[in-house]
Amino acid sequence: MSKFRFIDSHVHLFPEPLFHSIWKWFDEFAWPVKYKVPADEIIELLTNLGAERLVLYNYSHKADISSSLNEWSYNLTQKYPNLIGFATAHPEDDKLLALIDTAFVDYNLYGLKIQCHVNKIPPDDERMFPIYEKVIEYDKILNIHAG
Repeated sequence: MSKFRFIDSHVHLFPEPLFHSIWKWFDEFAWPVKYKVPADEIIELLTNLGAERLVLYNYSHKADISSSLNEWSYNLTQKYPNLIGFATAHPEDDKLLALIDTAFVDYNLYGLKIQCHVNKIPPDDERMFPIYEKVIEYDKILNIHAG
């Protein structure tokens, strides 16, 4: 293990099938992803390099995948205690408020991340307000990637 210690404060991890879709999209429309590595290998690599904690983020690029992503994130935090797990939500998710309750109460995720550019929804869109109210209700952290 490295003697260099650090916290990686922004690690995007996804279930492998979704990771493959994201990599394909980037290859076609953005830039090639250099390291196409599954979540478990990323965690192992960063930990072996000296990462003491990893802040786990993912995002729901469309409605009705947030619940499964939050459950996956929770399970990953149970497998790797050095992960600081964040939830995701999409304003068009079915049972939006209930899935946030589950993320914060049952899964005890640390906060919630919104990826405005991917969602094509500005942070001041009124559809986002119920999400923000839940974050405030539970006194959690809100991470907004606005650009």
